[in-house]
Amino acid sequence: MIKSNSMKFSFFYIWKNLRILFQIITLLTMISIPTTAQEKAFDKNDQIYYQPITSREGKGLNIPIPPNEHPRLFFMKKDIPELQKKTTSPLMEATWKRMVQSAAIQTDGKLIQNGNKPNMDITIIKAIEAKAFFYVFSNDLSMGKQAVDAILNFDSSYIIDDKKGDFCREIGRVILANAVVYDWCYDLISPSQKKILIEKMENLATKMEIEWPHLVQGSIVGHGTEAQLAREMLACGIAVYDEKPEIYNLAAGRIFAEFIPARKFFYPAAYHHQGSSYGHYRFIWDIYITMIFDKMGYPEIMGKDQAKVPYNWIYTRRPDGQLLRDGDDYCEVYNDFGKYWKVESNAITGSYFNDPVLMNEA
Repeated sequence: MIKSNSMKFSFFYIWKNLRILFQIITLLTMISIPTTAQEKAFDKNDQIYYQPITSREGKGLNIPIPPNEHPRLFFMKKDIPELQKKTTSPLMEATWKRMVQSAAIQTDGKLIQNGNKPNMDITIIKAIEAKAFFYVFSNDLSMGKQAVDAILNFDSSYIIDDKKGDFCREIGRVILANAVVYDWCYDLISPSQKKILIEKMENLATKMEIEWPHLVQGSIVGHGTEAQLAREMLACGIAVYDEKPEIYNLAAGRIFAEFIPARKFFYPAAYHHQGSSYGHYRFIWDIYITMIFDKMGYPEIMGKDQAKVPYNWIYTRRPDGQLLRDGDDYCEVYNDFGKYWKVESNAITGSYFNDPVLMNEA
């Protein structure tokens, strides 16, 4: 009996001390490891730290670089005469009207402040972008200066809604606006202002789901295949390539190393493995990659088979306007019964590949 109690005491004593030791080790580990993606992304000088490029970011690949001119994001100077002709097309009438109306909005970019309440305003974002566009499109100096001042004010007054689901999309939209103004109004921005804009875009990017610059999400499925990298950070990298090429090298490197090979593998099937909802949404961002590189002088980087993919959603259309269910589907949640389900990628794909069938479906 005495021996049994002694054994129990010894076991309890050893277990208690092991548990305490484990807790101490865990605590020390937590102290030594940064607790957020943002902390991990910065070095001791509060600058974004970029690890050396690996094979996952295109090490050893011949990746095209942005041309040595501005603008180069979404269009170049040589494209402007053709764009000017298109503004008279009946197909452009509604879009052009919205552009003019947005540019006419009087704003200094400062967002309404109400304590720590989130204050994203997409109307202001579109107004800033429109003003930047009219500077480069029609050489309207006043519009350009307004755009630069407004984006700086917007950035300094913007409060993120980090309680919102998928708030990385909102952050990404702000990054895109910054990239657009940076590129289109490049010669109106001082070196110190460029530094401010670059740091703002980088800081915002650390809060996205991909955890810039670590790129923790995948390249084939999930949110990592959407706008965060395919549009927002690629656009940022293109805009600031002259001042900070690391951003472009990382974004474009991952795209060329992982995005493009995977898509060249499954595009010939004229099918998207993400199904009847996520498929055509995530395909939009594939097209954005293609279009962005095309406008820098590198056409069809994902191959001609990309044009076939949207036909999958034509062939699976039901007589009542819905689509045959394929995988995880959310369309029925957002569409009333009897409503024709739109395929979000048809317009941009049809426009890029000059496909009248897809344009008619848009």
